[in-house]
Amino acid sequence: MGKNKIGRNAPCWCGSGKKFKKCHKDRANEKPVEAWEAAKSMRETFTSKICSAPKSLHDECAKKIVKAHTVPKSSSLKAIAVDGHVLGLKLGLESIQENHGKLRPEKIGINNASTFTGFCQKHDDQLFACLEKQPFKKLEEQCFKLAFRSFAREYYTKSALVNMYEVNSALDKGKPEYRQLEIQEQAFLTNVGAEAGLRDNIFHKEKFDQCLDSKDYSDIRAIVFEYGELFPIQVSGSVNPDFCFNNTQLQDLSNLERVPDLLSFTSFYDGNKSYIVLSWLKHCHGSCTALVKSLMSKPKEDISTYLAQYIFSNFENYFISPAWWESISERDRGNIVEISHDNVSIFVEPHGNSISNKIISGDLPAPAKIEYVNWKG
Repeated sequence: MGKNKIGRNAPCWCGSGKKFKKCHKDRANEKPVEAWEAAKSMRETFTSKICSAPKSLHDECAKKIVKAHTVPKSSSLKAIAVDGHVLGLKLGLESIQENHGKLRPEKIGINNASTFTGFCQKHDDQLFACLEKQPFKKLEEQCFKLAFRSFAREYYTKSALVNMYEVNSALDKGKPEYRQLEIQEQAFLTNVGAEAGLRDNIFHKEKFDQCLDSKDYSDIRAIVFEYGELFPIQVSGSVNPDFCFNNTQLQDLSNLERVPDLLSFTSFYDGNKSYIVLSWLKHCHGSCTALVKSLMSKPKEDISTYLAQYIFSNFENYFISPAWWESISERDRGNIVEISHDNVSIFVEPHGNSISNKIISGDLPAPAKIEYVNWKG
């Protein structure tokens, strides 16, 4: 870095746009940011209140923003819970530090699991009535709304992550020069990814909003795995699929000039059956079809295992039955922790190893039925 060679009035090396004397000149002597201060800022950023309904509906928004469950509480979460708790990832700084940089599933009360303040009371009720108040029949609208709810949380999270840049870049206060470099690099890389992700999600949101405005859900494509019993892992999330289940690359996510295809992934229980739904819009059909075809090439008895590994490899908004977690081997638990860590770490090169090889041996129910919605497998 050679800070001693930088003029006081020169632009700071960190890229903040400030003069060196107003930014990093005496950064090592500044008061360090307390862990509780950073954690508080993170909580505030990730609990901002918005309504993710289309702009055309914003004039109708209720004043109250609700803690919307992306995974239903009364059916799904309650079904897999033990003493009102499920296991899930806590992304707060306290948990990351406590687990030495790794993320381990921890107890979360079902009232707080999977919630985000991303919809007003009126639109949370209206937009998802077909899921909450009607039996799941794999209808176009239901598959679309599952995809949109998963996507809305991803859109919300990416927006919050962009807003965390100032907090992350201030964590080098009071640190030696080499740590300032490391912290600034990590903050920069995280922000580049977050801004690119937000840009991509703005594009996809326009597509979702067009369908919602017209109430035409025929753009949805999905594959539905139906189970006659409780599936012990519930999830709701969206991802840009980059590798197939045979470890071939689908999309180069490092190419920031292209908006990557988007896949939504939902697992839930309706009180009688479990469902895993992979869904996407028509403009993402190429990558998502290739992904599903590579999954279906696996032995039928292993499909549930590969679906579970995909969840742990690509999402953080997942929830595990404590009873199932205790039933699997220590090796399986360790593998789940490792592949979950790869998912959130910016320093791990992208790969498809965790979804192309069977690395979890714990018992999972096999799908009783597999159906395609709006496409042929």
